[in-house]
Amino acid sequence: MKFSTRLSLIILCLLPLQVFSHSKLLSSEPAHQAELTEPPKQIVLTFNQKARLMKLALANAAQEALDIGFKPSSTRADTFTVALPALAAGTYQAKWSAMSGDSHKIQGEFNFVVQAVSAALPVVTVYKSATCGCCKAWVSHLERNGFTVAAHDVGNMLEYKQRAKLGAGMGSCHTAFVDGYAVEGHVPAKDLKRMLLEKPDISGLTVPRMPMGSPGMEMPGRESDAFQVLGYKEGEVVGVFSDYPAGSVFE
Repeated sequence: MKFSTRLSLIILCLLPLQVFSHSKLLSSEPAHQAELTEPPKQIVLTFNQKARLMKLALANAAQEALDIGFKPSSTRADTFTVALPALAAGTYQAKWSAMSGDSHKIQGEFNFVVQAVSAALPVVTVYKSATCGCCKAWVSHLERNGFTVAAHDVGNMLEYKQRAKLGAGMGSCHTAFVDGYAVEGHVPAKDLKRMLLEKPDISGLTVPRMPMGSPGMEMPGRESDAFQVLGYKEGEVVGVFSDYPAGSVFE
């Protein structure tokens, strides 16, 4: 191999890797799973490299598309700002796609919640064992997140599991009721708020068993396990309400 050819290959190998990397989304405003106390006035997408934003769609909890007047960009940029119409309280999903400088298509999505802060949260009634420390910790989690809790220590939980209309394998250590819904186990407060806001046609929510790191099950120095919040109706799971990866942190 000629010296000049070898030199060219060496130089090519030493070129910064980012020259050949695709664009990627660095951040979004609102952030993924953000809980907002007032409606956002705009969506801001920031990329690590200049790209063309080809699509930005916004839908509500019923998957109804909202008209945000988006038009594909004709020039490349690393930040895009799209104004939003007035949004009501509820859950929203944004989907986007972009074209990087090397004509590679990238896409993604994120969710956010606009809370109805003017409405007072209903009382959560909890039934638990008097000796269950993680149940008490879950009650404290709800209270830190704005709920008023009426906790009752009971000797036999079977009556309340039946009242909650739980199916096989759905149970946990405590059972709660709020605004006509059942809540079984260590369900995060944000999911209670979302359920009360969206009012889905379900019996309630459950986090089966007791996943380590879920609200009330935290252990200092140990990363939380991945777990799911399940929506169920009449003893049957109807879908995953929320999916939490390992390492999730709750207030």
